[in-house]
Amino acid sequence: MKRERRLVRIMAMTVLVLLAALPAISWAQTTDLVTIKHAVFVPEKGKWRVSGTAAPGNTVTVSVGGSVVGISGPASPNGRWKLFVNKSTVVAVPGDSVTATSIGGGTATQAVLIP
Repeated sequence: MKRERRLVRIMAMTVLVLLAALPAISWAQTTDLVTIKHAVFVPEKGKWRVSGTAAPGNTVTVSVGGSVVGISGPASPNGRWKLFVNKSTVVAVPGDSVTATSIGGGTATQAVLIP
């Protein structure tokens, strides 16, 4: 009986120590993995079509040469995101690349296809 009470006290103290230390525990965060599947710009119409993958629910900011083309809606449950912009003021020229940056911290770059 005495031994059981002692064991219960030790377990209770252990739980209290762990609860006190809980706020100090830092969970490592991983950077979101972002991909670009398509990056197309149609100059005559100022039309952008960019798509790829990111963590579900994350939005992606697409930019060219430091100028923001737009921000996607949240990535679908399977991770797919897309950005469609018509009459954009951001223009791409041959040799330009788009950069997609997720709110989760991931980044991807790909050459722009100009048909």
